[in-house]
Parts: sequence; structure tokens; C-alpha cells
Amino acid sequence: MGVTLDVPFTELVQAEAEWGDAGAELGGGWRRLEGASAEGFAPAVATAVEGFRESWVEELKRLADTATEHGLDLAVYRATLLATDVVRAEAIRALLPWRLHDARVEETR
Repeated sequence: MGVTLDVPFTELVQAEAEWGDAGAELGGGWRRLEGASAEGFAPAVATAVEGFRESWVEELKRLADTATEHGLDLAVYRATLLATDVVRAEAIRALLPWRLHDARVEETR
């Protein structure tokens, strides 16, 4: 038994690249934010700036890691071109651009 995910190969390649780009951009964002200084602000403002900065650095790190993982998921799928079950094919489909979210997934025998 196999699974068919009815999406053109070029769409998989494009989605993988877009997730990779998103991970790289978010990674650059948290690194820049992490290096930002609250120097020059009044003490009360500097404390608020640091709290904001720390929270957003962690959130951006999480989002960057997630985007990178999605790109890797697509890369693994694309490299093997074999989904072992419907659940996995549907998970991959969910990582594709919105216009492809209704792509047909069907089991093959």
C-alpha cells in the first residue's frame, strides 16, 4: 500500500525553499534583536525594553526552528518521494502554500 499526494514536484521544491527562507529570515531577526541594546533609555524604560526583547527573541527562535523543521520535512519527503501513510501525506500537504491545501491525497494499492 502507498499514498499519492497529488502535487507537482516543482511545488514541493518551491515550498521547501520558502520554509527555508522563512527560517533564515526569522533566525536573522532574533539574532539582531538579541544584540539590541537598551542603553540610553531611562531605567524604567530599559527594564521594559529588555523584557520585550527577551520574550520576542525566544518567540522568534521558536518560529525560526519551526520553519526550518518544516523545510527539512519537505526535503526529506521530496528526497524519498514516498509517503508511507495518509496521515504523513496530509501533514506534508499542510506545509504547502494555501492554494494547494485541497490537493488530493489517496491511498494506492
